[in-house]
Amino acid sequence: NASAITEMAPGYSNAYSLSLDGVNQKLTTPTAAAFDFEYNVAFSLSGWVKTTSGGYGSIVEKMTTWSGLFPNIKGWGLCMTAGKPGFWLNNSYTVNGLQATSPNTCNDGNWHHVACAKSTGYALADITIWVDGVVQTPLYKWNPTSLSASIVVTEPVTIGTMAGDWNFLSGNVDEVSVWNKELSTPEVAEIYNSGSPPDLDTLSAAANLVGWWRMGDTFGDSADSSDASARIYDAKNSYMTPVNTVAGDIETDVP
Repeated sequence: NASAITEMAPGYSNAYSLSLDGVNQKLTTPTAAAFDFEYNVAFSLSGWVKTTSGGYGSIVEKMTTWSGLFPNIKGWGLCMTAGKPGFWLNNSYTVNGLQATSPNTCNDGNWHHVACAKSTGYALADITIWVDGVVQTPLYKWNPTSLSASIVVTEPVTIGTMAGDWNFLSGNVDEVSVWNKELSTPEVAEIYNSGSPPDLDTLSAAANLVGWWRMGDTFGDSADSSDASARIYDAKNSYMTPVNTVAGDIETDVP
């Protein structure tokens, strides 16, 4: 009798990241309700970044486009701010919003895991930031005592740019993820995994993973923005479209 042939799924590996030039490159995804986090719900953001830039740019965000007036910026983001990772939550930037930033820079040209989370609360005490699995004592800017109005916007989720095309990230990003819960320090430690990105679908919070962009490791990923069908696929559901990137921007430089 012939033996049945079992097709084995490929093992998990992290082989690629995406290089962004800090000038005009980004990824953008169609808007989706899964990312419409309100100011009074819990959610978390996570990603790996390698940069030497002291500028601004997002690891992942969903914000309105800056139109010359800072109070017009609305939405959420895990952003690099002068070389420091921070969590931006705004109904109206500088007026009704929270901006918490790590006191420590991570723009030393090495890979770092950064994450941020908020509880169902909407005050400064409800925000946590981690760098390489370590809780940070955040610095605050433009901080009323709490949020008090919606942060939901119709703009797409983007990686690389900040508040539309206001500022662009210079460096490499990898394994960017969005979670519909407040991650705990042990859960962030699982994601950090001592500096080696794991398969997020196997972690204890996997049921709350709503977005995961692997930057070249998902089947079909392409950064060739000259091809209208090029995509960086969300390992959960959707995809991002590359803008102003080339195929070679997917690199074998990983944490």
